[in-house]
Parts: sequence; C-alpha cells; structure tokens
Amino acid sequence: MGGTSFGAHESQSRLWENHVVRNPDFWRLHFSELQQHFMQQLADVSAVDLYRAVTHVEPGLIRVEADELTYDMHVMVRVEIECALMDGTLQVKDLTAVWNETLKRDLGVVVPDDSWGVLQDIHWSVGFVGSFPSYTIGNVMAAQLMDHLQTADPSLLSAMERGEYTQLAEALRQQVWQQVWQHGRRYGRDELLIRSTGHALDIAPYLAYLDKKYARGEV
Repeated sequence: MGGTSFGAHESQSRLWENHVVRNPDFWRLHFSELQQHFMQQLADVSAVDLYRAVTHVEPGLIRVEADELTYDMHVMVRVEIECALMDGTLQVKDLTAVWNETLKRDLGVVVPDDSWGVLQDIHWSVGFVGSFPSYTIGNVMAAQLMDHLQTADPSLLSAMERGEYTQLAEALRQQVWQQVWQHGRRYGRDELLIRSTGHALDIAPYLAYLDKKYARGEV
C-alpha cells in the first residue's frame, strides 16, 4: 500500500528541514554539538554565522542546494520544460540550449556544462516525468501544516525554542498519522489537508512564512 502522493511525503521532510532546522533557535541550541564534531572547520564560526549561511539567498545552478526563495524557481524551470517536451514544442536535441536559456532568464545564472545543468537531476532518466511539482507542493503543504499546528497550540513554538521537538512530532502524529497516513491511499492530498488543517491546499501560509522570514528581517 502506497501513500497519498509525492507532495504529501515531501511536506513531512520539508517541514523539519525548513521550519525546524532552518531556524535561529535550532542553531542557538545545537551549534555547540556540531562544533564538537567539526572543531577545526567551525573553530571561528558562530551559531549566527551558520544560520546566516543556511538561509543565505543567492540564485545558483543546483536545485538541491538552492535556498528557500529560489528553490521553487528551479522547480518552475523544470515544469515549463517538461510541458514543452510533452506537447512536442521542444525536441530532446534542443533540451540543453533551452535549459541554459531558461536558467539565465529566470535565475540569472550561466550554466558552464550539462553536469551543472540539464543532467543534474535523475528524474527524467528514470522516468519521473511530472514529479517536480511535488517539491513545491511539499513546501506549500509543510507551511500549511505548521501554521495550523502553531495556531491550534501556541505552546508549540515555545517548546521548539527550548529544543523540545517531541511536542511537534506528537502533533504531527495526531494530525497526520492518525487521520491520514495509516489509511495509505484512501485519502487524496486535499482530503488529507482538510482532515489535518480544515482547508484544501492553500498557498497563503507558505507566502506568509517566506515573507516573515526573508522580507521582514528574520534573516
């Protein structure tokens, strides 16, 4: 029995990666532990330095290394190209040139060779055509779930500030696992979200999260 969707699965990892780990409180609490394992590399680095590094916004070539703001632009590039491949307006022989032009247009980066460009993701070569939107859907769902959980239980944020993550894990277990995951494919994405948050997929919490974090000086 499989799960609801790639996007739903991605939402769980992106929730922890972005909303928990890419948070100043996480590094304030745990940076000393990281330094113990990388004493030489982090000898002259502070928790603030590391947080700024993991939240630094700068357009780049590689999707999996992209910051939160430009990450979805990488997804959009791939979706646009996939659609052109599927409707026949783009031929495979022209893929490299179109990829390079689109990265330059949308992200302002110059692709030096195909290993940094069209060949960097394995999705197309293994037949995962149409899967890239799942990553952005995962980002949107993660923000929607996190917004709902924090609204329902304001103490969740203070618990995370103290480094107590079991409360979040338990909230996810109750809101997602008990209501959705244990049912496998029984519920679709929007059904999952309605059962978990009361609403179908909603971009507003994700945009609010990015605005608060990057436009209002949290970084």
